[in-house]
Amino acid sequence: STSTKRLAAADIAMESCMGGYFLNMEDSDLRNRLRYMFAECLQREVFHKEELVCRENEIGNKAFVIEEGRVQFTTRGQIAGYGERGSSFGELCIVYGVTRQASVQAVTECVITWTINDLSFRRMQALVALGSLKHSKSNFLNAFPKRASSLSDLQEAVQHSRPHIRFEEVKKLSKIGQGTFGSVCVVTVDCGKTSIPDS
Repeated sequence: STSTKRLAAADIAMESCMGGYFLNMEDSDLRNRLRYMFAECLQREVFHKEELVCRENEIGNKAFVIEEGRVQFTTRGQIAGYGERGSSFGELCIVYGVTRQASVQAVTECVITWTINDLSFRRMQALVALGSLKHSKSNFLNAFPKRASSLSDLQEAVQHSRPHIRFEEVKKLSKIGQGTFGSVCVVTVDCGKTSIPDS
C-alpha cells in the first residue's frame, strides 16, 4: 500500500538525512515521532525515461528516495554511478546547503521518487536539537529552549528571505552530539551582520 511505501521511504530519508543525529540519542519516542513526520512531509514525484531529475551545480531544495526505477548520476559529463529502489540522493543539499553534486537522469521508463523539502527537514532538525537539549546535562543547553522558543518561526523567515550567511558569522554555542558527517552544534548568527528579517 502507499502508506507502507511512504513509511519505508521515510525510514530511508530519515537515515540518509539524519542518521548521525541519533547516534547519541536514546529517545525512541522522538525517533518514532520523527519517522511519522518524515512520512507526512514526503511528496511523490514521477519521472520518465531520459527526464532530468536535477542538474549538477544547481541549488537543491529537496532530497529524493527512489521507490521504483533507476537513475544515472553524472558529474562533469562523466557517469558517476546509478541509483535504484531504496537509494537516496540530494540530502547533501538540504543538510549542508551545498549545490547539487551531480546531474541525475531517469534511465528506466518510469522512476517514482519520494521527496522531502528543505523547510520540512529544518523543522525536524530543530525538533531533534530540542530533543537533544532535554537529555543534555549542560546547564547552558538546558536554558537554551527558553531563549530560542521562536526557532521554528525564525527558520521559516530565513527560508523565505534566503539570507547570505558567511561561515565566519556563525558562532558555535555548544556541541550537542557527534553525527555521521561531523558534529551537531547549536549555533547563532549576529542578525546585525546578515539580511535575516527582524520580524
